[in-house]
Amino acid sequence: MKIKGYSPLLALLLFFSPVAQALQCDVKYRAKIVIVEKLWYGQVNKIRYKTGIVSGRGNSKSRCIKQAVKSIKDTGWTITYTRLIKTY
Repeated sequence: MKIKGYSPLLALLLFFSPVAQALQCDVKYRAKIVIVEKLWYGQVNKIRYKTGIVSGRGNSKSRCIKQAVKSIKDTGWTITYTRLIKTY
């Protein structure tokens, strides 16, 4: 008898639980930045590369990836490659 009493509550809990959860992901990225160095004989453009793994959170996979690499873009780096490694 107790199962019948809890079944509507369990159904509501299972219905609303995916809506409240945010997706977490790990993203592998490659980034580059162009640094202009001024020397006595002129300007030299030096390209620096950086790779790594960052984690993010979002409602969908694309939003999760965008949020993960946002901190790298904010520091002036240009993202050249992203790959979703793991979601949980």
